[in-house]
Amino acid sequence: MPTTTIDNSPDDDFYRSLFENSAAGIGRTDWDSGRVLIANARLAEIFGYEDREEFVRNFNFTEHYPDEDGRQQLLEFYQEHPGKLARTMFTRKDGSLVHVEAEVALLKVLTGVLSIPPVSNATKL
Repeated sequence: MPTTTIDNSPDDDFYRSLFENSAAGIGRTDWDSGRVLIANARLAEIFGYEDREEFVRNFNFTEHYPDEDGRQQLLEFYQEHPGKLARTMFTRKDGSLVHVEAEVALLKVLTGVLSIPPVSNATKL
């Protein structure tokens, strides 16, 4: 008797929908350059952009730390405490400060170290 197998595992559309519709800001950056590689609309909104594509094209995390050594401190924190929640500040598109809580995974890949921050809480200061 023939059997039918049903694959109940989520497909790419499922994960894409979670990414695009998440209440948290989610993105991927190239840690070495600070360039945004991919981001959802919520992350763009947190940093003051109405258009996600504009955010990806123009936002560079290395240029948005209010403290000169903020980027280095954050990298050191995540290297010492992988998977821990960090609180930090960034400047938004308009120059205002935003306080974010992010859990970042540092991944070594062929092109360097990437960060993937799901920003679950952001407060404009």
